[in-house]
Amino acid sequence: LMTQHFPFTTPKVLDAMKTLNLEIPFSLDDLRKRYEQNCRLWDPARYAGHTNNPRQYMQMYKKGELKTKEIHSAFAILQAFLEATRQP
Repeated sequence: LMTQHFPFTTPKVLDAMKTLNLEIPFSLDDLRKRYEQNCRLWDPARYAGHTNNPRQYMQMYKKGELKTKEIHSAFAILQAFLEATRQP
């Protein structure tokens, strides 16, 4: 189901789209795919084997945690946006 008509886009929605690298129009399937890709990319545990330096590892881990929170938030915003703009 492709949502073709977007009567409003707020800065919050546009920021969420930027976070997940989406452009209008996008479907719920598109949103889910980008969400999953970004979650895999920024998973904090992914950085475990990248360095032997504990300080550098923790910096990368914290960055991954922060980015993951942004991704979850962006998904929630865009999911609500799609529901609000869905045509009957």
